[in-house]
Amino acid sequence: MNMADEVRERSARQLRVHVNALRAAAARALDPELRRRLHDKALRLEEQSEQRPGTSRASSA
Repeated sequence: MNMADEVRERSARQLRVHVNALRAAAARALDPELRRRLHDKALRLEEQSEQRPGTSRASSA
């Protein structure tokens, strides 16, 4: 694996960690509006990552 691939893989892992953290925070949130906003943010990040080359779920599985 070359350096560019390693950087993309690390970026994809960090993004998945961030999305998972947002989802966990949404699950714990008591305020329905906060829960919705956190969930929406996680979805947007995930959609953005799928549009970037090398960060789709298929390539990171």
